[in-house]
Amino acid sequence: MFISYGKQNHKGKEQLACQFVDELSEAGNWTAEEISLSSEELLSYEVTALQNQERPQLPSMEQSAIAKLLADFQLSPSSWQRYLDCPLRFFYEVVLQAPQIQRPAASYGNALHNALQKYFNLMLAHPERAFPEQETLLELFTDEMERAHSFFSSEEYTSRLAQGKNNLGMYYELYRSTWTTQCRTELRVQQVEVEGVPIKGVIDRIDFLNEQEIAILDYKSGSHNNAKLRAPTETKPNGGNYWRQLAFYKMLWENRTGETRRVRKTAISYLDLNKAGKLTIEPLDLSAGDMQRAKAMLKDSYQRIKAQDFYTGCGEESCEWCAFVREDMQTPSHTTMEVEELDDK
Repeated sequence: MFISYGKQNHKGKEQLACQFVDELSEAGNWTAEEISLSSEELLSYEVTALQNQERPQLPSMEQSAIAKLLADFQLSPSSWQRYLDCPLRFFYEVVLQAPQIQRPAASYGNALHNALQKYFNLMLAHPERAFPEQETLLELFTDEMERAHSFFSSEEYTSRLAQGKNNLGMYYELYRSTWTTQCRTELRVQQVEVEGVPIKGVIDRIDFLNEQEIAILDYKSGSHNNAKLRAPTETKPNGGNYWRQLAFYKMLWENRTGETRRVRKTAISYLDLNKAGKLTIEPLDLSAGDMQRAKAMLKDSYQRIKAQDFYTGCGEESCEWCAFVREDMQTPSHTTMEVEELDDK
């Protein structure tokens, strides 16, 4: 019997043998030999790999068993993003619930979100709905970072803590005078149906403009990328991630049972600085045509999910789940940053 393993992974990083290989070696009677391939053999392998560009596919599983897993499924912004990104990602991360480790950037973003939520909730709980001082917001953020300390290296924790306190301080100074006391934060909405599609989500902030209209604000940390706010085009038929997310929240709110207030405004509020060192709020005007397109996309995705159309991958070279299926690579330990930034818990 021969047992082999690569000294480096597909990214060129050193890797160790499995534990049982070390145990066999320690037991004796096993001879280890390092094998090297010639440049001609490596070239032949690379040519074969390039020729094999078909989208990876899993064999279909027992339909009734998978149907049970999807019985109470409600589409959310993150599960929708997973499906559009790669059906295999949706299958592993949503249907099979493959465990995922949260990136430090996502932990930092969550700390910002949670600090703002608790800060606004202190205002809402105050008898006169008075906003606390800026220092309270910074203390709340520090507490949230401390709770997430294990997700950071020591150096990154110190850096992110300073970054967040600086940016939240600027955010307070810039926008405090515009904040309304008539609002809700982190509103969790479930069991909403949009033309036969059950959906759910968590809306960061809702400002009540009057008795008939509201505004939806979604917080974002990280780099500013307004391409994510663009509507679908011929070359990018799914549109930007933020465009879909805000359209989703508009559908979620306006289709709540008994809800009469309409969404007049939606916007992305960045909590980190752009390249010019500024904080910005980017409004998105969603037309009736935009909403019809978003509903059609939502229905199409949901129908394909219920038909269990998620055994064929996207085929993108950068897709870790496609690599896992096609080449038996290591199981991805993180989802994509695009999914994490949707922050719909």
